[in-house]
Amino acid sequence: MNQPKKYTALASQHYILSELWHYNRSTIFFALAEIIAEIGEGFGTILIPSMIVAFLEQYTKGMITAAALPTAMAKLVTFFVGYSIWCMITGYLKRRNQFQYVKFRCSRMTERCYQKFMSLDYVQCEDEKVQQLLKKAGESEEYEGMGTTLVVASIFGSTLRVANVGDSRLYVIGEDITQITRDHSLVEEMVQLGQIDRKAARTHEKKNYITRAIGGCETVEAEMFSVDLNDNDIILMCSDGLTNMLEDSEIFHIVKESADIKTAADSLVKKANYNGGKDNISVVLIEP
Repeated sequence: MNQPKKYTALASQHYILSELWHYNRSTIFFALAEIIAEIGEGFGTILIPSMIVAFLEQYTKGMITAAALPTAMAKLVTFFVGYSIWCMITGYLKRRNQFQYVKFRCSRMTERCYQKFMSLDYVQCEDEKVQQLLKKAGESEEYEGMGTTLVVASIFGSTLRVANVGDSRLYVIGEDITQITRDHSLVEEMVQLGQIDRKAARTHEKKNYITRAIGGCETVEAEMFSVDLNDNDIILMCSDGLTNMLEDSEIFHIVKESADIKTAADSLVKKANYNGGKDNISVVLIEP
């Protein structure tokens, strides 16, 4: 691979600010407000003790008359109340900005990392044996068209990031079952164009013709998705060996009726094999 670029601290700060500006411009203004608020809070921390000391010195030395005492006290209390409100505003800004920074890291920057990773020539990321295998697949008629599918996922807080190539799928199972990924297959394109419906797609003779795969070309573009997870959601990642043998409704009921995700995974594989098991069956269940 090419030598990595070297970035200065100033260049890195500029990049982060640029990304933050495009992600949510108001966050920058709130960050500036937080800086100003913290400066004011610092001044208040210094001024209040000095004001109290000055007041006590003047009072003990008789410099504050009885008539002027209520006014002096009122000024001191007013300043203290104003300072307390200022501190509450500062605390709110800190909490708000911290929350926005976490969202920024978990969404914008994570997406940028995925995009950068997916833009790399994946061959460069593999070992020598895989490179030789890919070379053989491209040169030999015996291995022509050889490839595989892929689905990957990462969870950051309550956000699920997904990328897929081919027809391996990811589902989120909660109150219902929802397919997150989109199959890169000929029949899926036909469904999107309205040429066939979902029911016909399940038994179509060209169902296994995929339009994207790892290994068919030196580079491949993954499709990415972002999902907000709810409490008690279960994530299912699987190959088409499962989804070709089971309807989504069957998968949903098996997962929901199982005691735990290990039992559910075993039950899904057994049921798919019972229904024919025409292909390899890969199943991963995750409880975030």
